[in-house]
Amino acid sequence: MLFTSFFQWWYGLGWRQQVAAVRERCSRMVDMFSLPILVRTFFEPFKQIDAGSGGTASLPVLLRRWVDRTFSRVFGAVVRLLFGIAGVIAVCVVAVLGLIWLVVWPLIPLGPVVGFVLSVSVGLNA
Repeated sequence: MLFTSFFQWWYGLGWRQQVAAVRERCSRMVDMFSLPILVRTFFEPFKQIDAGSGGTASLPVLLRRWVDRTFSRVFGAVVRLLFGIAGVIAVCVVAVLGLIWLVVWPLIPLGPVVGFVLSVSVGLNA
């Protein structure tokens, strides 16, 4: 009875729990790299310190502010792009490892049987 319950859980609820765990890991990885925020804020300025805004200013000051903001936006886009690429790679790695785990999951209970067959076959050949 216990043996049957184990197999019912392993190939039923246990497998569904593993699928949910893989989805949760991928979701946490997306959240860790903040991929939606990186996409939404792609061209926003990055760490502007001295690029004041508005007001009446001379042309050289306005030009300098524009150059500062443009450089900040380009730098921010490059940094966000690099983090986004790293995040996508990390999510893909976690997803592929999760898929491998889900393929291996139903084979794990066969391990002792395969081990026994291999030990007997090696013992017969010796």
